[in-house]
Amino acid sequence: LKQQCPIDVYDEDGTAIGHFVADLLVEDKLIVELKACLVLLPEHTAQILGYLRAGRLRHALLINFGSPKLQIRKLIL
Repeated sequence: LKQQCPIDVYDEDGTAIGHFVADLLVEDKLIVELKACLVLLPEHTAQILGYLRAGRLRHALLINFGSPKLQIRKLIL
């Protein structure tokens, strides 16, 4: 488990273009993105899907602690 882990980002032809910082990275395979908002929005899902594509990863969890009920979404590319 790595906290605030930089993940390399690649464009479509495989060229490294930078990195983003994942909230948590588990076993270098699962991105965990943490939110604290009233409701998860489509923009949050789009953000994590972009992270998966750019980082060439397949699995992510989107967890929201800010709503009255804990929200967890698993995303797979």
